[in-house]
Amino acid sequence: MSNAFAAPFFAAATLLVASGILKLRDPGPPSRALEAAGLPGGPSSVRLLGLAEITLGTSSIVVPHPWAATALAVTYAVFAAFLVRLRARRPDASCGCAGERELPPSLLHVAFDLVAAGSGVGLAVMREPGLPSILAGAPALAAPLVLGIGAVAVLAAAAVTLVPAAFGSYRGSHS
Repeated sequence: MSNAFAAPFFAAATLLVASGILKLRDPGPPSRALEAAGLPGGPSSVRLLGLAEITLGTSSIVVPHPWAATALAVTYAVFAAFLVRLRARRPDASCGCAGERELPPSLLHVAFDLVAAGSGVGLAVMREPGLPSILAGAPALAAPLVLGIGAVAVLAAAAVTLVPAAFGSYRGSHS
């Protein structure tokens, strides 16, 4: 893995797959988030979006062609714009990203989405091979690399879901 964009890109792609699975399993929270943002949508649209996320995330991991990396960048940029819109219209509404768990749109979440979008742009320009090719070329590094990418994904998800609530609790107890 030769460039700095690859690990965040593969983590963002992994989170896109996880998000898509959540949307397929339960389209209710994202449907309510779209409604709160004043956008059209419903269970069928959310499930279609979830399927698109799974497809894009998986293809980005396996063979991150410049078109897939660009599509991932655009997807995360659109998510960031959605969060900004939702914050402006209903800052108390859940973004629908964490299933049934209430997750109001935070600036940290917007920042994460913009970093993920940037990793897509970077990978589109740098043309990193897919994760299977990288692992085949360095089998001794396979486990640490996969664990590292997984750790980045888990830490990013934890930061987006836990940090804003923690700061909110702290501010609320000292007001």
